Amino acid sequence: MRYHTFPDIGPDTDGVGDLETDVEEGVPVAEALPGEGRIASGELPGGPAVTTVYIGVPEGLGAAYARIGAWLQEHGEEPAGPAWEVYYFVDLERFEGRASLPDRATWRHRIVQPIK
Repeated sequence: MRYHTFPDIGPDTDGVGDLETDVEEGVPVAEALPGEGRIASGELPGGPAVTTVYIGVPEGLGAAYARIGAWLQEHGEEPAGPAWEVYYFVDLERFEGRASLPDRATWRHRIVQPIK
């Protein structure tokens, strides 16, 4: 998943967060496929990146993003586009919906932030 914007889940002026966001979902393929309708073919950028691994429920991902932000600041680096998340807990060969996922506390995520 690559988030181009993050939803504002905190209360705003009407007391409710805004859950709308711009996100891409990607699946590894052996070769590029043509897009169709709202589905576009794309490729992740190459080049230098900073990465971290987080294990646990998705609600804890904010701390992992904060670690990346702190590293960027400490090393004087700047993001080169949006970060993406790799989910190691989804087995595409056996995925049959939410019920087939393991315990959320064991979910392993990798966040990759390209840098300039």
